[in-house]
Amino acid sequence: MNLFERVISECGIAPIFAENAVRRAFARAGVPTERLTRAALVRVLPSLRQTLATYLMPREVEERMEVLERLTRSSSGLVKIDLAAEHLDDLPTARSKPKRGPP
Repeated sequence: MNLFERVISECGIAPIFAENAVRRAFARAGVPTERLTRAALVRVLPSLRQTLATYLMPREVEERMEVLERLTRSSSGLVKIDLAAEHLDDLPTARSKPKRGPP
C-alpha cells in the first residue's frame, strides 16, 4: 500500500466517499497524488483537515489528523528516548568522556 492509499484508508471517511474527498483535498493543496512523499503530505494536512471537517465530528477530525500526521514521520525504526531529568546533567560528561574498560 503506497502513502496515498494509506491516507485514504486512515482518513476516517466512509470508503464510498474517501478517495474522491481526499483527491479533492490534494488538488486544493496543489499536491499531486502520484509518488506522494511525507514532505508533500505535510503540505496537504491543512486541506485534509478542512475535508475531514465536512464528513466527521470535531473530535473525530482531531483523532484522524493525529493518525495522518504520524504518516508524515519517518519510518526508519529509530526510537525516541526520553531521558529522565536527573540524567540530563550527566549527558555532556558522557559525550565528552568515553567510557573505558578495565586496564
